[in-house]
Amino acid sequence: MTEKTALLRALIEGPTDVAEERSALALLRGATTAELNEMIVGNEMHRLFGSLDNRLVGPDHRSELIQLLARDRRHELSVLSAAGVIYALQRGRTGREDEEAIRDILLATRGEELTRLKNQINARADVHDLEGLVFAGVDDRGIRQQILDHIAAEARTLSLEEAKILSDLDDTAICRLRDDRYPRAPSTRACWPSTTPWTPARTTRRSRSAT
Repeated sequence: MTEKTALLRALIEGPTDVAEERSALALLRGATTAELNEMIVGNEMHRLFGSLDNRLVGPDHRSELIQLLARDRRHELSVLSAAGVIYALQRGRTGREDEEAIRDILLATRGEELTRLKNQINARADVHDLEGLVFAGVDDRGIRQQILDHIAAEARTLSLEEAKILSDLDDTAICRLRDDRYPRAPSTRACWPSTTPWTPARTTRRSRSAT
């Protein structure tokens, strides 16, 4: 851990006052690209966003942080750092400013880098994966559609080089998530369009006399 990463962690460890918030912003603004990514990856970013406040009277440090990471220095963020910033914005209740920042980070990402960013977001084991981000974290329909349109447009520029599993047995046996082609009810038989319905295998028991 670098000295600046440790210093940022110490600044956001507990409640912060205006001076400490200003120091945290100064650290991020003055960091090199490598130092910036190290500080983001080496700290829990949701703590940073939770430590900086917007005040009725005084500086809006949280808005300054969002502007800095989502726009001013977005082009310097690694995929891992961008995913960390998005996760921090996604946790808890998201306001319009948070949703616009998430959109701007995603729309500034293109091609294979966008694929890697989506995979990094989707690698989370909690509810804050890619689906949770788009359909739960982002409430504004207009912003959500901008994100979906961008993902679709970038997908058309890439060639398919690998297969990805989109569904597992749970989705096959019971219609789940956002597939509205079938009723949401348990079924012992499940089928997909143009496929043969799955039928449970029959088992036979050997009689005692045969053993």
